[in-house]
Amino acid sequence: MKMKTKIYTFLSWSVILAISVMAFPSCNDKDDDNGDSGPDYPHITDVDGNHYRIIEVNDRKWTAENLRTTRYNNGDPIVTGLDDDEWRDTTEGAYSIYPHVPPLGEIKGIDSPQEMVDAYGKLYNWYAVTDPRGLCPEGWRAPTDFEYTILVNYLMDEYDLENEWDSYYGVGNALKSCLQLHSPEGGSCDVTNHPRWNKPQDPGHYGTDDFGFSLLPAGNRYTLGTHSGIGGYAKFWTSSEYSHEEAWRYRASHSGGSFRRDKRLHNEGYSVRCIKEDASDD
Repeated sequence: MKMKTKIYTFLSWSVILAISVMAFPSCNDKDDDNGDSGPDYPHITDVDGNHYRIIEVNDRKWTAENLRTTRYNNGDPIVTGLDDDEWRDTTEGAYSIYPHVPPLGEIKGIDSPQEMVDAYGKLYNWYAVTDPRGLCPEGWRAPTDFEYTILVNYLMDEYDLENEWDSYYGVGNALKSCLQLHSPEGGSCDVTNHPRWNKPQDPGHYGTDDFGFSLLPAGNRYTLGTHSGIGGYAKFWTSSEYSHEEAWRYRASHSGGSFRRDKRLHNEGYSVRCIKEDASDD
């Protein structure tokens, strides 16, 4: 059954990057809103000057890295440095940086807060995601629940993937970065230092990054302020609210093959990816 992987491995990130560079030999201001030429691959730049790789799937452009900005698009700073009680109680947009020396021990390969941000990005509450000042770069925004659903359904329909926890050929495994402890992919995918996925309990669940999304397990910050899950879980906010207290998020795990949604409290902290606005968004 491993041969099934070959159906879509031609869409590995290295191939997509090569095709993208040929298609976009330089990034104009449309894709790089600050006008900074930046890296020689398709990218956008946030208000802080951080660059983010761009990929395109099913005619929509997505960022392929977790958001790292400290400011909204108008230049206003996003609240940070909140203690556990402040994080729990705030209804303002805020972000947190996963501690590089958490109570459970040192995170191998990460030696400072900046290295943590470079590796995994920042963890934002839902109030920041939906702040009208704009969290994503100009012309981009956080995806809706529906847009993530369209992505998942497209990958299932077009590439014969599944979206169940025990699916070896699951959407989650295909979207996850191949960087993993004892990855059977071998080579540069088999790594010890972070950023990387933990070794799964079932060796059939490993990242293959077939579409360039390179999902990495940045963990989260819970409502009560504690951080958890680095190396094990990639969790992403959508902009779609479920109730006055909860919103939809999507989640991938080192121990499962799915990429599925559930609803979580607004003051939890998760990673954010951005999607490019198109004509239908106007």
